[in-house]
Amino acid sequence: MLWALGDDRTRRIIERAHERAIAKVLRWLEDEVTETRWSSGRGRAKTSAVVVAAFRHFDNRDGFPLLHDHCLVLNRVQRLDADGEPVRGALDTYRLYRNVVAAGTLYILAMTTEACEELGLATVSREVTPGLRPVMEIASVDSELIDWTSIRRRRIGDVLEGLTYKYAEKHGRLPGEILSVSIGPLGDGTKGVAATSGLPGRRALRWSKNVSLLSRC
Repeated sequence: MLWALGDDRTRRIIERAHERAIAKVLRWLEDEVTETRWSSGRGRAKTSAVVVAAFRHFDNRDGFPLLHDHCLVLNRVQRLDADGEPVRGALDTYRLYRNVVAAGTLYILAMTTEACEELGLATVSREVTPGLRPVMEIASVDSELIDWTSIRRRRIGDVLEGLTYKYAEKHGRLPGEILSVSIGPLGDGTKGVAATSGLPGRRALRWSKNVSLLSRC
């Protein structure tokens, strides 16, 4: 919301922090996580780099403001064979899956730290899903505005509550954080309509008008 309704300087700072945070996460994945595998996993080796294509989006499926990038990682990496010759193989995607929560946490920490330092703001923890770790939000952004943009989050939350109950009933315990993250997006298959029209500036004007209407309610 701060990015969507802020002035040009605020948006530039947040976009720059967003881009640097993504780059930091990708470097961490390359340095600490990514490996190639062959011979049904019997052979493993560190990879020197991964190929990533990033696609910038400015809103969510329901047309609400949400600056984010989709990073598509190519499942082909290079290693050196026993003779020191470069060969290509598959990426060990299971290692990426195991570190998805850590990668997301690193992104949020890097992005919010830089943005808050540049804008003179602070963060505050906010509980989104009971039983899971709180998320970090910008302290000066009203929670009502955050909830206004989080239609899909609410839909997922409603479905996740039922899935969590069924899981606990079957296994006698609550699902862990990684499992909750993985079953959450499944939900009941509910999807919004992708919003692709309009430039960021036009969208910001539309969002501002919607917030004005919200404040009168």
